[in-house]
Amino acid sequence: MQTPTAVKKKTQTGREAALDFIRGISVALMILAHAIFFFHDGTNFWLNALARTGNTVCFTVFLFVSGAALYYSHLAKPEVRPSARRLWERFAYIVIGFYLIAFMASVDLLPRLDLELISTKILKIIFLLDPPSFTEFLIPFILYTLSFFVLRHLYLISSRNLLVTFELGYLFYLLAYFIYPWHLPSPAREIKALFVGDEGLNRFPVFQYFPVLLLGMYWGQFLSQVRTRGKRDLQALILGMVFLGVVLVSTFLSTAYPLAILDPTLRWPPSVSFISIGLALAFFLYVFFENLAQVRWLQRPFRFIVYLGQDAFDLYIVHILILYFYKYIFGFTSPHLLIVLSGYLVVVFASVLVSSLNFATSPSVFRMGPLSFARQEKYRPKRRYLLGAVVFISLMLWSLNKDAHVSTVGGTIKSDEVVGVALRPLPLVTSKHVRDNAFVWYDSAYAYFRQVYVRDDDVLLPLEAGESVRLPLDHRALIDSGRADEDGSDLTIVYYGKDGYLPVPFQLENAGTSSAVITFSLNARIYASRYDNRYFLFYGNPEAGGNDTVLTPQPTEVSYRIELKEEHSPAILANLNRRWYLRYLPRGIEQQPLHLTAEVVDPEMWQEAEEPVSLATSQALPVYYRVEETSVEGEMQQVQGNTYEAYLDAGSMPVGSYTIYALVKSEDTVVKSQSYSFHVSEPIFVAWTMDWEGWDVPDSYLRAISAQSARHNNIPITHFFNPRIYLPSVMSEERAAYLTNWVKGRKVSFGDEIQLHMHMHFDLIDVIFNGFPEEEPVEEALAEADETEAVPDLPEEERFQPKTSPAWGFQGGGYDVYTTAYTYDEFSTMLVWADEQFELHGLETPTGYRAGGWFANTEILRALDGNGFLYDSSGRERNMWNGAVKSPWDLHADSQPYYPMTSDQNRAGSPQFNLLELPNNGGDCYAYTGEQMLEKFRVNYTGGVADAKKLVTFLSHAQWQDRDEAVMEKILLATDAQSYAADSGPIMYITLGQAYEIWK
Repeated sequence: MQTPTAVKKKTQTGREAALDFIRGISVALMILAHAIFFFHDGTNFWLNALARTGNTVCFTVFLFVSGAALYYSHLAKPEVRPSARRLWERFAYIVIGFYLIAFMASVDLLPRLDLELISTKILKIIFLLDPPSFTEFLIPFILYTLSFFVLRHLYLISSRNLLVTFELGYLFYLLAYFIYPWHLPSPAREIKALFVGDEGLNRFPVFQYFPVLLLGMYWGQFLSQVRTRGKRDLQALILGMVFLGVVLVSTFLSTAYPLAILDPTLRWPPSVSFISIGLALAFFLYVFFENLAQVRWLQRPFRFIVYLGQDAFDLYIVHILILYFYKYIFGFTSPHLLIVLSGYLVVVFASVLVSSLNFATSPSVFRMGPLSFARQEKYRPKRRYLLGAVVFISLMLWSLNKDAHVSTVGGTIKSDEVVGVALRPLPLVTSKHVRDNAFVWYDSAYAYFRQVYVRDDDVLLPLEAGESVRLPLDHRALIDSGRADEDGSDLTIVYYGKDGYLPVPFQLENAGTSSAVITFSLNARIYASRYDNRYFLFYGNPEAGGNDTVLTPQPTEVSYRIELKEEHSPAILANLNRRWYLRYLPRGIEQQPLHLTAEVVDPEMWQEAEEPVSLATSQALPVYYRVEETSVEGEMQQVQGNTYEAYLDAGSMPVGSYTIYALVKSEDTVVKSQSYSFHVSEPIFVAWTMDWEGWDVPDSYLRAISAQSARHNNIPITHFFNPRIYLPSVMSEERAAYLTNWVKGRKVSFGDEIQLHMHMHFDLIDVIFNGFPEEEPVEEALAEADETEAVPDLPEEERFQPKTSPAWGFQGGGYDVYTTAYTYDEFSTMLVWADEQFELHGLETPTGYRAGGWFANTEILRALDGNGFLYDSSGRERNMWNGAVKSPWDLHADSQPYYPMTSDQNRAGSPQFNLLELPNNGGDCYAYTGEQMLEKFRVNYTGGVADAKKLVTFLSHAQWQDRDEAVMEKILLATDAQSYAADSGPIMYITLGQAYEIWK
């Protein structure tokens, strides 16, 4: 069998071309990973995959080849002890490169001009205690070089025996992980970090990577002793498959069992499988090179890669300097594959060019001539070796990058997680933990909690994070005992992680029953035959907003058990009667003080005696209440037994949200109840006003109005009632009396208000000014005769003619004629007539008014003022009906009650009317959608505590209840959600008469 060129080259130059090729690959990957770090913005999948590959394998591969090179340099001739000078030269060469790059990487400190900071940084770099990025991996090479002065004999022994190599290497590896969790003070911590690593310090510890160095030395010894190509290839393939097997087995084991040192995703310090990935690649690359080095078209690229391996250290120094110059001068990053790869090629070309200038003392590309090999000799590649290497390399690259969504690879093994899950189980929480404040409450507003245990019953497979489990719950029992809400809105599932509590997505099925089920998503992996008890079910929070998480269940096929442990509550349970306190209430509505009650459910906390004394006979530790972050606190009065109470008048407190709780305090501890939030706010008044248009209203509409009011806690309605219904031509006396009694009944039962509303109907005007006709209805007479003809009962010269314009063109019959078409005296006559009709039919004299179509000008307002009216509610915005008509008004959604000027009805000022304007600022259901009216409402109130009282007036129509109901329902559902009556907010429903009393 002929000796291939590559092996001949070894005998001529003392180098193994295959080793240089493997190191050249690692150099190319290193430069690629570093170039991507400097040039890439982190968003391109393929660039992330390339960087991930380089970061995973390049250091391990590089160190493996360096071990082999060290064997050739210092161990190949055991009878000749290497000179100390050569070791010191190697040491100096590496140290100088380290300091050069380290100080270059720290240039960004100079602009701060903090001499103390800079000097501290320099000292730490000098003593290898704080190596900057891209220099850390040189520290092992420095220390490994120094180790030859004392460990050369040990290296000789291990390099000759593969078993000794493995035993010695993993002895150091396991020793490192024994020391790694130790917490030491500085500077011992930094020294420990050099050898075994430490969180936040050295990421390339000497001991964990020691097996790689020893295996490299063994491989160098093996190559120097074995000259047969087939044996070399077979041994490399076997070792590569062994390490690939280690990767696969350790990956599986770390998935099923809590063994962090096997997890291939953990890089700092390196896990077993992380190191094995690089070693497997090194052996497969050896097979790959040895079997393809003689292929003619691959000779030039292979020769170039061999050069990269020969000049590795110079290339490392130069390319890092180039990249840092780029960072400090340009710093531009890109998401584009071609731009970043082009930058990479430029860095490689520039690094090769600069590194080759030192051709007198190191390899140079200028010495490669035409980059040609010697004439190809006859050699038949062992295809099985080649195929195996290609398959295994491809398999590893795929496994590395199937999830390469980020450019970095590998996490840190926490010092207390070398062997174990990410978070160890908690102890079973007991009442003593709660009493001694050893248990951190998720949210003090929750009164109860239960610890949840989830156990993986499978012997092999783990429960994965994101999978969902089902927790049975007797929700009915909690509701019946007053500890939970009927709808389950107070339930929540949380996970106690390393950074505290985290909300867990969940969904509740069969709420309110004894067979309720909570399905929730696992926050962390649970290994086979282990459990996680960091889940907690909290409930009993009356202010909880419900579960707003969206859970898409991912059922698991792994068998598991789930347990709810004992229920716990604070040692003191408190209750607050309400959460909202309004600084102002309408006359006649009594202000309710805040009433806090507290029950001591654990009297043993009162004293340390072995025989607990009844709380009823012990006053050693009184119960207090406290409003958090204020000076408001006081002693609670004992009601009976273990129950206490206190009343808090919040009227003197500034507007805002507060937290109150009960507590018992002694010299060394404070025991608190669950907390309640309460809110001191100005009121937001909402008035539902209803215009009656002057004709009949179906009974079905009346029932619908009553039902809608009842659905919303019997909201009082301000009825702007139209006396036109008392005209015989409009409806019968009996029907008019029925409608009148209907509104009167609501006033008695629900506090509704009845005020005046008129449109300028022809028949109404005729009756007001000409009296009731004796025969046919006025409308029929007007229809049969010209408008100038007199009603037969009156002489023409005495008859008042209704105005026919201006009108907005709707309904006809005078309904749409502007009220402003009439004079002060004419309108005053209408008001006197309306007063008489109200009195005649048992209604109180109206004091409030709304004009038909809202048409009221200063003359109309003056007439109302002069006739004893107290308020008007005709004010609105200028444009009406999409701008078809202009109103005399020019108010806005945020306009509030005011006394109009006599010269300008849209402004407050002097001289002014004695008539209060209560604007219809919330809009009307005929012209606006529910959402549009809510937008007007939100101009005045967007939620939470209000710092000023506001009034929002909405308008609907009795005659159009069939269409207005849906619009008004949308509004009332929104305002109910924040109503004072339901203790949900500052919104209070009032009539406009009440609003007048507030703002007058």
